[in-house]
Amino acid sequence: MAGTYINKSEYHNALFRQYYTPVTCFVNTYISDKDKSEDIAQNTFLKLWEIQEEINKHRSVKSFIYTIAKNLALDYLKQKKIRQAFFDYQLTKAKEIELELNIEALSRFDTEIFEKKQRLKRIKTLVMKLPLNDRKIFILSKYNNLTYSEISEILNISPKTVEKRISISIKFLKKNLFIIIIIVA
Repeated sequence: MAGTYINKSEYHNALFRQYYTPVTCFVNTYISDKDKSEDIAQNTFLKLWEIQEEINKHRSVKSFIYTIAKNLALDYLKQKKIRQAFFDYQLTKAKEIELELNIEALSRFDTEIFEKKQRLKRIKTLVMKLPLNDRKIFILSKYNNLTYSEISEILNISPKTVEKRISISIKFLKKNLFIIIIIVA
């Protein structure tokens, strides 16, 4: 077919259509990332377009395309290795800092304060189990430091009732705290 002329753009498009999928598969064999493999295949053909004068110097266009893809994939893997090493270094540093903080926190840990907080937590939990009126009376007495007379005025009940309800609440708490202490110990 003398006289048939294919311009460089058509030639490049034909190469792209013919080799894009095989190049993508080739690259993906080594980097195992479909999206990145497609990016590298696209970049292969961009690079080919940029250096199209070199095509004629090579015997095999196919070989030239695969060489470009190979080099771009190698660059990607080298960069990935560097990024992974940096990430691993940062992760190691973060773990070292966490370890140092745990050592510091543990060295400052006071078991007596911890036990006191645990006891207070158990008491608060038990107080919440008291019947509503007994709970109100107990909280006003023990947490708000009100006298029996003040509580009786607020709740409009006799001071003797306040005293009796506090006594019942304390017995309940002692009994249940004793049970909890035996179970925990």
